[in-house]
Amino acid sequence: MGASNWRRDARTVLAQQDWALLILIFVCAVGIGICEFKAPVQRPVFLYDATISYANKPNTIEDYWAPLIPAIVFVFSLALVECYLFRKSKVATAAAFLRFFMAGWAALMVVGFLTELFKIICGRLRPDFLDRCKPAVAPGEVSAIFDAVGTGDTWGTNPRVTCTADDDKFLRDGRVSFPSGHSSTAYVVGWFGCFYLIWGTSVRSDHQMSRRLYRPHDSALRRVGKELLSCLLLVLQLFQLSYPWGVGVSRFRDNRHNASDIVAGFMLGVTFAPALLWRAIGQHDYWLNYYGIDESQPPSNQVIPAGSNGDAGGLTSFQEVPLAGP
Repeated sequence: MGASNWRRDARTVLAQQDWALLILIFVCAVGIGICEFKAPVQRPVFLYDATISYANKPNTIEDYWAPLIPAIVFVFSLALVECYLFRKSKVATAAAFLRFFMAGWAALMVVGFLTELFKIICGRLRPDFLDRCKPAVAPGEVSAIFDAVGTGDTWGTNPRVTCTADDDKFLRDGRVSFPSGHSSTAYVVGWFGCFYLIWGTSVRSDHQMSRRLYRPHDSALRRVGKELLSCLLLVLQLFQLSYPWGVGVSRFRDNRHNASDIVAGFMLGVTFAPALLWRAIGQHDYWLNYYGIDESQPPSNQVIPAGSNGDAGGLTSFQEVPLAGP
């Protein structure tokens, strides 16, 4: 009987998910893989261009840490909101957790794919490109450079400048400055997590979270605990907003990107984060109405539809409640 209930509940959870997102994630993953093997556009290299003459420096924040840190904070926030603050039945909680997790993952994959696509289309040189390239004519030999340009040599217009560096992957990376991948992935995950927290703690279920936190008649000890929880939620929101900016600043200081590259990454992130989140919120509200779940009530006060097997924590499985209609 237990195994049968488990399978039924699992089917109910999976039935509520937006599987178009999984297809989107797969397509974007394939697209990212293809982009990795494509050569970027070969833009002209000017040896006297000061904007690509900065020194090559190690990364302050590695590629994987840019989205991973806000992703960890987002998963923690998701667990805090869905499993504690708005805990419902096991099935409803699992469905909501998976729904918002998949939406955040999809937002990251879409932005990651578009970032890689735009990088190879634009082929913008990084600020440290000449230090990567180490051209046959040293940048310090100013007279030789200008003599070559003055005689019609192709140093100023030939995109295939002879580089003495033999690391092809390192040189390719020097031609994919726009937009900033660190910034775009950090922004999309960070802002998705921040917007989710703002919705979950300030808007959701007709400001239900505020009504739970701010009750003048609560005891002093309970009020202190609620204020600490409110501070934690605020810190999580501010971190998700500020960390991506820190990533962007680090990319500028590391001579990996121009300011415009970072702004472009920011625009990608803040464009797709709310779009995928609002989609998930709409589906979340639909399924709550579909199964007759009232999030504005604590779990102990939720009405268990007839025919469902309930426990003290609310519903353990969903009973369909017909939607109002003509």
